[in-house]
Amino acid sequence: MTIVTLFLYVGLVAALLTGLIFGHAKVNSTLQIAFFKISLGFYLFFLGFVKAVDPLGTAYKMEQYFTAFEDTCNGSF
Repeated sequence: MTIVTLFLYVGLVAALLTGLIFGHAKVNSTLQIAFFKISLGFYLFFLGFVKAVDPLGTAYKMEQYFTAFEDTCNGSF
């Protein structure tokens, strides 16, 4: 399984669950808020896991970001 298929599966499940929650007319808004909080928590946990697994890739991306930020602050684009 590649990362693309994993993201597709997660996206499909999230879309299905969101559709079920919003499609049901008698769902309490508290349940919707709880669902979004839990799904956001899982998303952030997954992102943290990816950063922990690939620290070298994260370091490269942070270096690129800070280099671009430094160029922007110095006035050169």
